[in-house]
Amino acid sequence: MPGKSASFDFSQYFSIDRSFHDLLNGMFDELHQIAGYISNDESSKIIHINTTFGLTISDSLGKVMWFNNSFAELTGYSGKSILGNRVRDAMYGKKSIRIDKNYVDENIKNGVPFYFENIGYKKSGTEYWFGVAIFPIYNTKKELFGRLHCIRDITEKKLLVLTAMKNETVINLAIENTDTIFWSFDVSDGHIILSDKQKGFLGSEFINNLEVKVIDTLRTSAFSLDTPKAVINNIEIDTDNTHNDKKVYDLMIKCIEWDSNYYPLQYVGALYDVTIRNKQYTELLEKNKILEKLNSNLDSFVYSASHNLRSPLTSIKGIVEILFGQQLTPEMNLFFISEINRSVDKLDSTIFDIIEYSRNTRTELEVSLIDIENLITRSYNDNKYYNKIDIDFNLTLDINSPFFSDFKRVTSVIDNVITNAIKYCDSSKLQSFIHINVLIDALECVIRIEDNGIGMSEETLAKAFKMFYRGTNKVSGSGLGLFMVKEILDKINGNIKMESKIGEGTKIAIYLKNMH
Repeated sequence: MPGKSASFDFSQYFSIDRSFHDLLNGMFDELHQIAGYISNDESSKIIHINTTFGLTISDSLGKVMWFNNSFAELTGYSGKSILGNRVRDAMYGKKSIRIDKNYVDENIKNGVPFYFENIGYKKSGTEYWFGVAIFPIYNTKKELFGRLHCIRDITEKKLLVLTAMKNETVINLAIENTDTIFWSFDVSDGHIILSDKQKGFLGSEFINNLEVKVIDTLRTSAFSLDTPKAVINNIEIDTDNTHNDKKVYDLMIKCIEWDSNYYPLQYVGALYDVTIRNKQYTELLEKNKILEKLNSNLDSFVYSASHNLRSPLTSIKGIVEILFGQQLTPEMNLFFISEINRSVDKLDSTIFDIIEYSRNTRTELEVSLIDIENLITRSYNDNKYYNKIDIDFNLTLDINSPFFSDFKRVTSVIDNVITNAIKYCDSSKLQSFIHINVLIDALECVIRIEDNGIGMSEETLAKAFKMFYRGTNKVSGSGLGLFMVKEILDKINGNIKMESKIGEGTKIAIYLKNMH
């Protein structure tokens, strides 16, 4: 074949790098043949070479001297429109990138082939992508006399690449704008790899803490081809070095590369922020716990409340029937009226306690500054004449900080325990007393109440905080008082401790969180 002799050096005419291979793959025989014809001044024979890509030969000024049928089919132009013009005249349009003519000429002059891709337009106006490799052409005297354009339609390939790039961009945007943190870890490097955006957002302290967690997980987890991944739930990571801001994550790690001995070389992973999810789950459990408690109390509440409400009404109804049916002495009338009044008081007390219980269950906390001395003094003065017993009342205060809490709830607690201390005074003792000591600091308010009343047995003490439980019938009451005290203290993060002995009296310690 002409120009294909053993002494012919292909590299003399073409310097094809990796980019050219992509365009010209499978066409090397044709290019060798073309180069041979050109080197032997047999350019006229090129026309007989049938190629799958467009070819043009231009003179030293870049004017087309020859082109093949594939180029004409690619562009849609005929001979008259192509010959004597530049190649770009048959290909370029409004979106085409204008390659600097001087740059092209300088490369050709220096014998440097090059490749580029561009948007082209057929004669019909149809847009397409093309790749072109431009080579300098020399005569037998090694003189540059023109250039060879090898052109291929790469529209399908380019669209696939552009789609892939678009998809990659979408994926990257999705990754960068999600709460999930994606990373990779190279064993040889020993560090996790994050995107620049994630690095800037997370900060170095968080990344260092994350790296420690990942390395610890890799050390304690056995990875193999059968079990290439591991999931660790609810790990805590400091977001800064103060240890005051911790977030909770689920960590997933998967090995994606192994060496010849199946030792892990590279991992990828994802870190899911589950802080809010866990908080919501905890809140849900707490709400379920409250609901279970309410449901468990409901039956007892309905039964006991109905009994406590019907009992005084039944008593009043019975007394009214007696009053209507018999002629009684003034003394008997007075007695029965007193009994009616006692039943009404009992009914009123029960209704009041039910309302208080409902209010504590359903209303939110309202924190304010509380004057504990005034609150305790007022509560005692309002109730001290309940059983007409002289009481030695003493209040000592050690206040080192303002006290903040829910005023209505604290008032209800104080009223209940002071009223009980007055109600259950022991009239057989020469002197009844109620001594109250208050200590307030920045953390809590501790109220200690001691009396020398009738006291309680161990059995009564164990049941004292149950709903509608009454330890004695000597004093009227709904049986809700201490139950409500405990419920309220649970609501405001407080606590109560109680000691008592029959005949000696009762000691109560109330612990209230300072909510300042």
